Amino acid sequence: MFGFFGEERVGLWGHRKVHEAGRSTPRNPRLAHLMDEFEYALNGLETPESMRLRARILCAKSKADLWYLRADVFDMIALAMGQFEAQIRLESLNELFESSGPRTGPIPL
Repeated sequence: MFGFFGEERVGLWGHRKVHEAGRSTPRNPRLAHLMDEFEYALNGLETPESMRLRARILCAKSKADLWYLRADVFDMIALAMGQFEAQIRLESLNELFESSGPRTGPIPL
């Protein structure tokens, strides 16, 4: 998926990121993309708490795992940058789940 010397790409926030050769990436390209976008949403936060949240993002094994981390992402951004910025970033993340996110309502019989 990524070249030996790394591949550069641009995320939601227009920041470039290089995937390093030694980084473990999920086999599912969609999950890898979602993880990257969650990391980009935390751009500008360099606290120990944000680093722990990034580690939790990278440990996600499914889209559902990332879905449930959205609240933590929102809370962290809201504390550091304000609720308005957190809402903008969360809306961008939510768009990634629109067609494939976990159901939150009752399942029809």
